[in-house]
Amino acid sequence: MGRQPLKWGSSRFWNPSDFVNLSIRDPLAVFDQRFGPSLIKMHYPIESLGWNFYAIATMDNVKKSEDVGGALRGEFLFGNTEISLSTLAKKDQPLRMAFDISTAVWDLDFRFEGTVQHGLQTPFYRRIEGASPLTSIESYTRENEWLFQWVAGADITIQYSDEDSVGLGVEYFSNDTGYEDASLYPLLALRGQFQPFYLGQHYIAGYMFLAAPGSWNDSSFIGSVVGNLSDESYLARVDYRVLLMTFLTMNVFATYHMGQRGEFKFGLSVPPVGGVPGLEQGLELLPPTLDLGVRFTVNF
Repeated sequence: MGRQPLKWGSSRFWNPSDFVNLSIRDPLAVFDQRFGPSLIKMHYPIESLGWNFYAIATMDNVKKSEDVGGALRGEFLFGNTEISLSTLAKKDQPLRMAFDISTAVWDLDFRFEGTVQHGLQTPFYRRIEGASPLTSIESYTRENEWLFQWVAGADITIQYSDEDSVGLGVEYFSNDTGYEDASLYPLLALRGQFQPFYLGQHYIAGYMFLAAPGSWNDSSFIGSVVGNLSDESYLARVDYRVLLMTFLTMNVFATYHMGQRGEFKFGLSVPPVGGVPGLEQGLELLPPTLDLGVRFTVNF
């Protein structure tokens, strides 16, 4: 019982089956910073088979007994293949079901993760052809539809010396809840529905991981490229992580934004609006080009 960190799904950048958590993991973060949801979790393992069964009561935002959500999960091991089945039901939230499989063929690891949900009450938006600029967008519901999200990926570890190796991986994400029209993004941002990495309908990503290369035994490098194929915006990021002391780690990163204006190169243009303070001349928010950051982590 209590607040417990957990992560469902085997993919690196996108985890649509990780629906027990209240927030979505930052796909580019070096480690998962979420504290986890509040749960009552019952775990029944079958150690001889390597199987696990979970029954979970979600306790976040619970004011009445009917606000408690219920989740079931089964994890199954067959040789070098792992399979999981999950479902979650909660009042005023969609019914969600997920399937996750990971397996190895030769030196390649393959992953597939899929989720279907029904009863999503979040409003969607679309443009009305031929309407005036003030009425060109309408909201609509997809509550009665079955919405699919799935991720397919593969990675390989290549040893290039007696002690050193490099990890390479690719992923593709199909998102039925995303948009093809990037011009709707400002409205989604104003409505609090701008969720990075889940805005578009089609994504692709690749990464490279170098741990302690050569004599750099306390350092690691991560290179990532992510693209929103729906709006043709992309980003490339390099992370350098070094252990400064036994308890202190520094992470430095640089992110370059490229491609068309869209999710990963987000800008905002508002035409002049008479009578609205601050918008008489319009508003122009230029898209970012380069982000730089540094983070220090202390282990207690």
